[in-house]
Amino acid sequence: MSEEIVPYMRRLPGRVRPLVTCLRDLGYTFDHSDDVLPGPARDIDQQIQHLERMIGPVPLALAEFYRTVGSIDLTGSHAEWSGCEYPDPLVIFPIEAALEEAQQYMELEDPKSEYWASDSRVFRAPLAPDAKHKANVSGGMWYGIEIPNSAPDPIVLGESHGLPLTRYLEFCLSWGGFPGLANAAA
Repeated sequence: MSEEIVPYMRRLPGRVRPLVTCLRDLGYTFDHSDDVLPGPARDIDQQIQHLERMIGPVPLALAEFYRTVGSIDLTGSHAEWSGCEYPDPLVIFPIEAALEEAQQYMELEDPKSEYWASDSRVFRAPLAPDAKHKANVSGGMWYGIEIPNSAPDPIVLGESHGLPLTRYLEFCLSWGGFPGLANAAA
């Protein structure tokens, strides 16, 4: 399983780029055009090491995502699209979001009691806003991944399908980058 994660992540940018081009060609307007698929940070290995020093082991799938993809942000709109209130466009925050939350987490007197701790009371690194926040509606807790985490492909917490990260990304791509469409009325 873990030997498949690195090749999967290395192929991912080449699978997302055509989707982004197709969405643009269809007239989709991205909310953050510079953040759609910006690539990994230049100092990504140092950032991963810093996160691991603060919190603990970063799961292989998440570390490889940061190294090879960096981040994805498909939030946006199309003037003629309707029928799904919360399409849940694919978003994966850059590592800086996890580092910022980790810093805040470490500064708390009792970090395990705070809202960003997961049900297991382990730090939850932010992965993406929930489907409602992506639609600019007040929603719930962000999608996240527990750190420290020894699972090579950890479960995406907060997302309704309960999938490991690579399967979640695959599910998103199978819906054209909008996994919320799976919940829309036919």
